[in-house]
Amino acid sequence: AQLGARVVAVDMPGFGLTGRPGALPDYDAVRMLQELVPALGLPGPLLLLGHSLGGLVAAKYSLAQRAAVSAAKAEPAAAAAPAGLVLLAPLLIPQPPGAAAARAGGAAAALRDAAALAAALASATLRYALSLVVLLVSPLLAQLLRTFVYSRAFWVNGIGSAYHDPAKLSPETLDGYRRAARVRGWDRGFVAFARFRATGGMSLWQLLAKGWRSARDPEGLPEALAEGGAPTLLLHGEGDRIIPASNSRALAAALPHAALEAVPACGHCPQEEAPDAVVAAIVRFARQHGLAR
Repeated sequence: AQLGARVVAVDMPGFGLTGRPGALPDYDAVRMLQELVPALGLPGPLLLLGHSLGGLVAAKYSLAQRAAVSAAKAEPAAAAAPAGLVLLAPLLIPQPPGAAAARAGGAAAALRDAAALAAALASATLRYALSLVVLLVSPLLAQLLRTFVYSRAFWVNGIGSAYHDPAKLSPETLDGYRRAARVRGWDRGFVAFARFRATGGMSLWQLLAKGWRSARDPEGLPEALAEGGAPTLLLHGEGDRIIPASNSRALAAALPHAALEAVPACGHCPQEEAPDAVVAAIVRFARQHGLAR
């Protein structure tokens, strides 16, 4: 309301109250956003927020839309890239300082490149093998999930561990998390999502090819964001035990257009544990960059 903006909260495929489709490609959250955003017909600049894994999705969507604009592969309305990003405790891991320079030149660099290639190909093979294991044990895995997820204590302990102060986990918030377990097919959907996270819906050969490309050109997602990306606000709880705040400090150092605001006495879910501080930070960021209406 402070920004006069329309706010749309999206449950990614396989999460929240979304359906649980059987086909693995249906769990592509970036593609879902590419279809959803134009359909919503949102007026004015788009400020995209993402939390944890959602931060990774928001960053990938921003890069995909920027590439679509550059390549003119989509209509302007469909290809519009976000005018700003707000990433809360994002699952984005920057390369260590000096990693690019360490890759340059010499026999030692050639050995490192060979080791990186072997590791990338081995990782691709292991990820595909993991997806097959999940498929083979999926009935047992689904039964185990039902056993745990229907227990209130499972959610109290699990979500509470993401808070700096578990006493701030309200019954209403807890019930919101538990409601997702009432979606028909949630257990089979979670197993399918786990397989998709392992392989990205790719075949073994596609995974190996991706591993080959990543070893030859190891620039990561944060490094790609650093090249002319949208203004970015990083919000991170100082007491986050899941993704440490030091990760966002490293991201802020790697992204020239990013600002970091640490939330004191807060864990992995600042939007729930410190909502007033998060809203105030977003409002300041939006006004600073002309994103308020």
